[in-house]
Amino acid sequence: MYQRLLECLETEAEGTLTDDDRVLLAAEREFQPVGAVARTMHANDLRVAIDRFVRKPWLDTDRQERQDVRVQLRLSRAILMFLAANQLIAPYSHALQLLTVQRAITGTKMIYQRRSQPL
Repeated sequence: MYQRLLECLETEAEGTLTDDDRVLLAAEREFQPVGAVARTMHANDLRVAIDRFVRKPWLDTDRQERQDVRVQLRLSRAILMFLAANQLIAPYSHALQLLTVQRAITGTKMIYQRRSQPL
């Protein structure tokens, strides 16, 4: 799941960066391309990336194993909780995302419950 999160960060985060942060990212990628985004991003950028990580195409209940989906959602929630608990993001800014992650968890449970019921 760690690798999947890094892939999401590398793919999605650049669109949320400021011009200065993009310059820093480009320099970091020259030294060590793998994980450059994770090393240079700010907490709020991570918050935005997590929001994308719990949506398609990164969260795909049709293609991912059930356990992988659960881990992905729990990891996302834990990261947001860590950011909020350590005051790395404003308290009000994470509430909606926590609800989004919780809604994704609930929705995923419902999807799997329907799949396990006979037609």
